[in-house]
Amino acid sequence: YILGLTATLERMDNRHTLIEEHCPIVDTITPEQAKIHGWVAQYEEYALEITMTTDEEKEYNNINNTFFHYFAKFGHDFDLGMSCLGNFKSREILAFKRGWTHALGDSHPWSPKSIHKNAILFSRSMQKRKAFLYNLPQKVQIVEEIAKRHPVKTIMFSESTDFADTIAAKLGKIAVAYHSYVKPVYEKYKKVTKYKTKPDKVEWKVKKLGKKTLLTRAVQRIKDNRYNIRFISTAKALDEGFNVPDIEMAILASYTSNPTQKIQRRGRAVRKWTFKDGTDKRPIIIYLYAKNTQEEKWLKKSLKNTTVKFVKNVDEIFATPISLFGSKSEDDTDGGSYSADHFMGSGMGNDVS
Repeated sequence: YILGLTATLERMDNRHTLIEEHCPIVDTITPEQAKIHGWVAQYEEYALEITMTTDEEKEYNNINNTFFHYFAKFGHDFDLGMSCLGNFKSREILAFKRGWTHALGDSHPWSPKSIHKNAILFSRSMQKRKAFLYNLPQKVQIVEEIAKRHPVKTIMFSESTDFADTIAAKLGKIAVAYHSYVKPVYEKYKKVTKYKTKPDKVEWKVKKLGKKTLLTRAVQRIKDNRYNIRFISTAKALDEGFNVPDIEMAILASYTSNPTQKIQRRGRAVRKWTFKDGTDKRPIIIYLYAKNTQEEKWLKKSLKNTTVKFVKNVDEIFATPISLFGSKSEDDTDGGSYSADHFMGSGMGNDVS
């Protein structure tokens, strides 16, 4: 007998039907049930609305209108549009359905060649819309404000490597970036050569740190509180398998229509954890979305029938200052804790234990 356990059975390619065929679902545990029984931390979820500026709204509407112009050519059928992008047979079948024949040639509006061109423009406009939403400047400001208002160990998920790097740069020494396009850096280090009969020789050397080293270091330093790294900024990474149980906040700055993505990302923060002073972790999950955009539609669809609170500003989430790491720091020796005001007053780039 085999009992399979998973947080995300449904797959985008629908191959989960193979599992259901041979291993039918015998029980489903909801997130609320898990909280009631104490199997996960007592977390809270918020969806934070971001209102675009007039110029941003105008730019988004132009991009969105272009997308729907080409989307309409495929009857608002996403799968058909993507199939016509890479499959000549799909383009030919659609062309014949729209009245095209070989005698009409490639210049006809519904020739396979014209359909391919429209499929390319459909895909490009979709990617442009995503890029606009993923890199919305106001999201940078909001994430920075949240990090200051709630200075706890945090993981931020995004779909843009540029956005992840921008956030890490904004937050300075307390943050690290983690994604597949992390750029190598050069690090200065001191080399000391010791001699018995003369003074030691001190030299400053430079070594190159590659992507693999930087990614390994990022994970190590968010896990080890001695480094004072409390924010890891990711892009299309760490959704699964990343286990840092004392993470107290997850920010989902952008996402896709993938129904399992949010479940996996939320799971990075809701693991149970008890601090040294005996207090239990109470995580906060924050979804950011731009008002009146496709992003809002995706989010509300995925959060339907949940207890997520929709709020309009950060004040509705953080009404009062919150202690660093939610309780005493792992390195506290005097039994004290640091308030949010204390941390902010010291400067975002300073080391605080």
